[in-house]
Amino acid sequence: LVLWIVNPELRRLYDWRFAYSQGELLSVLPLLSLTPFIWSLSLSGGWKRLPPFVMLAAYLWVSAFLYGLVIAVVNGNIVSGLYSFSIYVFPLALGLWICADQSALRDKYTRLTRTLIPLTTIASTYGIVQFVTAPPWDVLWLQNKMAEHSFAFGLPAPFEIRVFSMLNDPATFGCLLAFVLLLALPDLTAGTPLLLLQLHLWLIASGLTLVRTSWIMCIIGFLIYLVVSQQRLRALAAVTISAILLAGLVTVLPEYVGKADFLSAVNDRLGSFTNLDSDISKRARDQEYAEGAELIAGAPLGRGLGVVGTATELGNADATTISTVIDSGVLGRTIELG
Repeated sequence: LVLWIVNPELRRLYDWRFAYSQGELLSVLPLLSLTPFIWSLSLSGGWKRLPPFVMLAAYLWVSAFLYGLVIAVVNGNIVSGLYSFSIYVFPLALGLWICADQSALRDKYTRLTRTLIPLTTIASTYGIVQFVTAPPWDVLWLQNKMAEHSFAFGLPAPFEIRVFSMLNDPATFGCLLAFVLLLALPDLTAGTPLLLLQLHLWLIASGLTLVRTSWIMCIIGFLIYLVVSQQRLRALAAVTISAILLAGLVTVLPEYVGKADFLSAVNDRLGSFTNLDSDISKRARDQEYAEGAELIAGAPLGRGLGVVGTATELGNADATTISTVIDSGVLGRTIELG
C-alpha cells in the first residue's frame, strides 16, 4: 500500500532530478510488491480458503482480462498489453489474500485502517502543501502533462493546482480519500479527537481535488452508513461538527490568503450538479463517449489491452494507440475488451 501511494511522487522526483520520461522501471515496483500475495494464493493454495462466490467473481474478472491480453498479443501490443493486464489483475490478489485470511473481521479491519489512515493523512498533508507551494517536481510534471494536452490538473502554480498529492491524478487521490473516510466511519466519534483532526485534513484535501465523483461517493456512502449502522448518531454528530468547522475555514481562508477565486471554483463545481448543460467537463465527456462509441462499433470484439491509458506509453505502434487519457474506466475497458 505504501508503494502504491508514494510511487508516483517518487517518479516525479526522479523526473525532476534526472529528466522527464514517460515510462520507467519505477512504474513496475508497485506491481512487483503484489507478487507475494499472488504466490500465496496460487502456489501455497490460499485460493482454497476463498468462498465459492468470490472464486467465481475472481475467475470471471481474470478471464475477461486474459481475453483482452490475447487480443493485444495478436495485435503486437505485447509489452503494453502485459502491463495493462498486471494493472487490472495483480491488485486483485491483495483483496483475495485478505479474504482468504482466516483472521477475525475486526482484526482485518484494524490492520487495514492502521495502515491506510496514517498514509492518507500524510498524503492529505502533502496535498495541501502542494496546493499552497507548488513544489518544482510537481510543476515540471504538470508542465509536461500540459504539453501532452492533458489539462485536468489545473495550472502549475500555487493555489492553481487541482491537488493530486503523491498519486497519479486528482481523481485517484479523491477516490482514495473517499474510501478511507468511509472506512473510518465505525471509529469516528467525538471521543476520537486525533481521528477527527485527520478527518478535517482529508476533507480539505478532497475539496482541493475538485473531484465531484469522490464527493458523491462520500455522501452516498455516509447516507448508507446512517441507515445500516447502529452507531449512526455518533458518526452523524462527529461529521456534522467537522462539516461546520470546515465550511467556516473554507469560507474565510481563501479571502485571507487572497485567493478567493479558488472558492469560486469550488462553488462552480458544486453548482454544476444543478446545471449540467453548462458544465465544460460534461460536454467533454459527452464528446469522449461519442468518439468511444464509434471505436467500439468499429471493433465490437475489443481492441485488446494496452491501447488506452498509461500503457500506451510503453511502445505501442501509433496505429493501435487510441488515447493516453480516457476519463472513464467503463469506456476504456469496453474499447479494450469489447
